[in-house]
Amino acid sequence: MENFVKAKRNPMFHITRRQDISNTRKWVSRAIAIVIAFIVCAGISSAMGGTFTGFFVRGFDACFVNLRTGGISVTKLVTLLENMGILLLLTVAVIPAFKMKFWNIGAEGQVVISILICCVLQKYLSTALPIDTNNGMRFLFFVIVFLGSVLAGAIWGFIPAFFKARFKTNETLFTLMMNYVALILTKMVINIWDPVQATIEPFKPSAYLPIIGGQAPIINLIIIAVVTVLIFLFLKYTKRGYEINVVGGSQNTARYIGLSVKKTIIRTMILSGAICGLCGFLLVCGEHNNLTTTIVNGRGFTGVLIAWLGAFGPIEVTLYSFLAAFMLKGGRAINYNVAFPKLMLSILFFVLIACDFFVNYEIRSEKIEKFLRAKFPKLYKKEIVSEAEAPSNINDMKDASLEEGNKEGK
Repeated sequence: MENFVKAKRNPMFHITRRQDISNTRKWVSRAIAIVIAFIVCAGISSAMGGTFTGFFVRGFDACFVNLRTGGISVTKLVTLLENMGILLLLTVAVIPAFKMKFWNIGAEGQVVISILICCVLQKYLSTALPIDTNNGMRFLFFVIVFLGSVLAGAIWGFIPAFFKARFKTNETLFTLMMNYVALILTKMVINIWDPVQATIEPFKPSAYLPIIGGQAPIINLIIIAVVTVLIFLFLKYTKRGYEINVVGGSQNTARYIGLSVKKTIIRTMILSGAICGLCGFLLVCGEHNNLTTTIVNGRGFTGVLIAWLGAFGPIEVTLYSFLAAFMLKGGRAINYNVAFPKLMLSILFFVLIACDFFVNYEIRSEKIEKFLRAKFPKLYKKEIVSEAEAPSNINDMKDASLEEGNKEGK
């Protein structure tokens, strides 16, 4: 039987990682990707019954500025910034775990469980404490509700971290399942309180945080800004932040230098869960003041995407949070279809992901390059070093460098 030796075929395309990409090139590419995303969204909007320019006119008017008159609505702008702030806070919540390479996709459930505890405390404390007539009791009321929400989120983050550190469980599946557990518990409470309606409103008006411009609390923006700055400073300049980076780089290295990987995992996830708990408190007391299973509306998963797209950078995640909030809020005014805002957000993310790929990777084809060199030789003027001039090995390179040094010395 004859032996057939098959020659190795070269693939048509090669994907190689680019080296030394400048920040200017990255930002220019991102700006182009954002423009392309808006153009594509406007085209889809016009195909669905709207107009190309109407996408921008209605979208910007719903968010903060009327393009026809140039007038700026402070109320709309504050509301947009609040929606952006919630996304940014959820993004900041998952960044410490991601830096540690603990893939926490349970931010949605951690917010939902904190909202549930917040609502339970508000329902019973608002009737037990005289918060309408006594300012001291009202302050105590908010402190208890705040601590309960943060503690609930921290516990919901601690559970998967403990099992990961103790039993090496898969944190991605564990945190994903915790999302469904939180939603089921919320549905159970809603059915107990009011089996007829899907929404519970058990709170008094005094349960609101101080507000400005309708339902857009300015205190939310201040809290979110402070927490965001503190978390990025914590990750960059503190010892615990350094430990998170070391554990994310190599757990063996962390153990070698004396760090406790288990404690770092648990401590970091408690922090992430506590930030999600804070987010749940702000959603209930500042924006919604009711209990539903759709109060988070997928923003926990959106925060995960923003964290990845922004590569954990403070400027990047802030920009992407603003764009995501714009797409969600503006999309509701552009098209009354409930799925339209999420479609616009998906297009934005898709274009940004494609941009990130082509910025960091290069696709080349030797066959296509040979064909283009043959057809258009002037476009491929490259200096080719002949084999005689090129050093054959490392020793020849050393000898050449020594000769050059001797010449310079003389």
